[in-house]
Amino acid sequence: MILESVLPLSIELGILAGLAVAGSGYIQEYSKKHKDGSHEKFNVDKFAMTVAIGAVVGGAMAFISDFDSAVTLFLVNAGIIAIIGSLVKAFFRMS
Repeated sequence: MILESVLPLSIELGILAGLAVAGSGYIQEYSKKHKDGSHEKFNVDKFAMTVAIGAVVGGAMAFISDFDSAVTLFLVNAGIIAIIGSLVKAFFRMS
């Protein structure tokens, strides 16, 4: 069955996407200074939750979409935009 071969890959890609989103989100938040001059501290729970959500979404994508569909392309583009946007915002805050 095709799903059996796609599901593990979808979950792995979801985990990788979750890592990218969590990492870029942390960088963006770290670039903000609090009123006392400190930066956002790394929060393992937030990071792990984002990665877990990525795994669930990745698994769901195996059921609701194929890799050639417009829905998949939209979601991939949205993710790329979110990651790059977070990094660009962080860059401008730090400079």
